[in-house]
Amino acid sequence: MTIAHQSSLQIALFATPFLVLLSTVLTAFHVGQSRNMDLIFSPMEVMAVMITVLIVVVLGLDGATNWFEGALLLACTSF
Repeated sequence: MTIAHQSSLQIALFATPFLVLLSTVLTAFHVGQSRNMDLIFSPMEVMAVMITVLIVVVLGLDGATNWFEGALLLACTSF
């Protein structure tokens, strides 16, 4: 689980702010049909992230996972 947490933390702390700043630069130089990318999320998107975090925390409390928990995560992502 450590690899999954570290990679998601890396994306959250580096890639997302980098893309927001890159969109600002591209918009300033009028590259293509670029628009500013903002971090304004709808309430549905915020709830989806909160539910995802809750599921990961509950499944990772014991420090180990099994095949059934993996199957549940796959089922959640398929819907």
